[in-house]
Amino acid sequence: MTLPTTSLATVTFEGDLRLTVLQALSIDRLLDLDGVDEYVVVLNGANNIALEAELRRHITGRISEHLQGKLRIIATPDLPRGGDGRGWYGQQTIKLALCDVVESEAYLMLDAKNHFIRPSSIDDFFHEGKPITQLTPTTPNWTKYVRASLLALGVFTEDRLSKMMPTVTPYLMLTDEVTNTVSRLEQRFDLPLDRAFRKTGGATEFFLYYAHLVSTYDEIQYANRPSLTRTLFTQWPQDHGKVLDMIADAVEKNVPMFGLHRNRLPQLSQSQMDAIKEMWGRHLLKDWEDADWFFAY
Repeated sequence: MTLPTTSLATVTFEGDLRLTVLQALSIDRLLDLDGVDEYVVVLNGANNIALEAELRRHITGRISEHLQGKLRIIATPDLPRGGDGRGWYGQQTIKLALCDVVESEAYLMLDAKNHFIRPSSIDDFFHEGKPITQLTPTTPNWTKYVRASLLALGVFTEDRLSKMMPTVTPYLMLTDEVTNTVSRLEQRFDLPLDRAFRKTGGATEFFLYYAHLVSTYDEIQYANRPSLTRTLFTQWPQDHGKVLDMIADAVEKNVPMFGLHRNRLPQLSQSQMDAIKEMWGRHLLKDWEDADWFFAY
């Protein structure tokens, strides 16, 4: 079965520079690049010219010519419908606006916190020809966001509210369906994407995408499978033992990716950092590389 052509896309700013370098190294070293059309890095910083120079300084000579040839660094103003990229809505707008510029049928949406931790391929993100997701009962803390997203497209039902797709990256998005999501939102509010988004009263980019899919198809084009990542968010999990268990679980379950939010870095204990460094040392970083550099904030 032929899979959709797929790009990688990520959004970054100055505070995420080091994690973006880690992501680029992980893509180069651990992902089969023959299955990747391009790697699009969107700069959403205070000074994108300086940010690009700094990013290139850290990755030039450290990533292969193969990845270098697929790398495309752009800035938020380069996205026709990207808006200003500022604030909660602005950052989410970028992820939908990427549908206008990616050169493939699907794009694996990443945040700077995401990096590969074992040899992987784009095939890992598909099951029986369908992109992988998790369709789960809607949890109380996400109910208002799912409701706002369904209402924003005028497709609210209690049944649709009862289920949700993930809220976090990595998130494999079908480019045409993102385009259709954007078009529907703009038509509903008779406003360009960035302004329409701000009128939704709490919709999120991924829940808008979900709202489009469940209101268009009897069965969404995704396979409901276990998560392909483990993530240490800013606040969750807080229990020390659960953090160590999550890191160990990422290795034991052989998931392709791990997520480490920049705001989590100052909260990490020495034993947690040691566990992460051990995980990185299995496949990602070389013995001579300074893993501590990536923990700086």
